[in-house]
Amino acid sequence: MRKKLAFKLAFTLVEMLVVILVIGILIALLLPAVQAAREAARRTACQNNLRQIGIALHHYHDKFKHFPSGWTASGPDGGTGWGWAALTLPYLDQSNLNRLIDYRAHIDSDVNAKSRVMPLELFFCRSDGAQSRAGGTFVLVDDANREDTIGHEHLPLTLASSNYVGLYGSTHCVTSEIGIIRNNFGGVFSYASRIGLADIRDGSSSTILVGERSSRKGFSTWVGVVHGGDHTVTRIVGTTIRPPNLEQGHLEDFGSRHPGGTQFVFCDGSVRIVNDGISPETFKAFGTRSGLEALGF
Repeated sequence: MRKKLAFKLAFTLVEMLVVILVIGILIALLLPAVQAAREAARRTACQNNLRQIGIALHHYHDKFKHFPSGWTASGPDGGTGWGWAALTLPYLDQSNLNRLIDYRAHIDSDVNAKSRVMPLELFFCRSDGAQSRAGGTFVLVDDANREDTIGHEHLPLTLASSNYVGLYGSTHCVTSEIGIIRNNFGGVFSYASRIGLADIRDGSSSTILVGERSSRKGFSTWVGVVHGGDHTVTRIVGTTIRPPNLEQGHLEDFGSRHPGGTQFVFCDGSVRIVNDGISPETFKAFGTRSGLEALGF
């Protein structure tokens, strides 16, 4: 009786190499698309954060007829220091945290030890992974360039971080000359400021309200100004002196980790992206509320 020969199906070495090559090509083609889709989702989430912040600031404006102060203070180096974002918490669905804060006490007071380190997802841009890796906080240290010692005994101090800062203006953040900082800061947020829509003569659609700042140049915060801290004012407000994302920029600049641009909410509540290639003159004009520039977006 004849035996039947059995044949086993199998890939040859050449066929296996071809399959591996095809899979490698597909992965190489799909990976950038997946990364682009993820970044698009992160950018959309960032837009939503800014939109909610803009709406909250307008609710504050509706109640008080002006936007919140950049930070609460009796002078550039005095006062409790709570920032514009902290003052907006009741309108950001953060009433519990708002009740936890004692606004009559300084940020560095023991009574505010828990609230000042509270990370809020709304103030995080998901494209900035450094925020998550740091646990949503950073350590503020002494400003070695300051001559006075106001508040120095309370530093270093841990604060909650943020990727969003308010508009100070189109000039450097001045913290020592009261007349300049109160009346001529140019933007929307400074110490004890009370800027309303009627003060924005350039048009609310042409004036920045809040914008992104990545952690590349240093961490910012939603909490406020701790007097004596390192660059403490520029951690809650920014300027349009330089276009976003300049490599040689400074902490007071705006910027993001999104490819190609930085997102802003303007004083009319619209959220738009400003490309990295914007002209310095145009971007600087977006940082003034009454500079009388005739510019389009």
